[in-house]
Amino acid sequence: MARRFYQVARSLIEANRSPTMKTLDLRGSADLLCVNMMCEKVGEACICRLSRVLEKNGTELRSLCLADNNICAFWT
Repeated sequence: MARRFYQVARSLIEANRSPTMKTLDLRGSADLLCVNMMCEKVGEACICRLSRVLEKNGTELRSLCLADNNICAFWT
């Protein structure tokens, strides 16, 4: 199967598959619901999964949209 590279990724799955993405648009995305049982935000919007994706494929990222996700704070 050929690898697809996205300039604009609209999900964490697309972002994981594209090391050259320039824009990540997660506007109102269910991808940001935390499923990490060790996180205090489990079941709510959180950046746990986002941080793992960006560590791997975020080197070319120029634009990030997290609007409408009810993220209160990035670090507490």
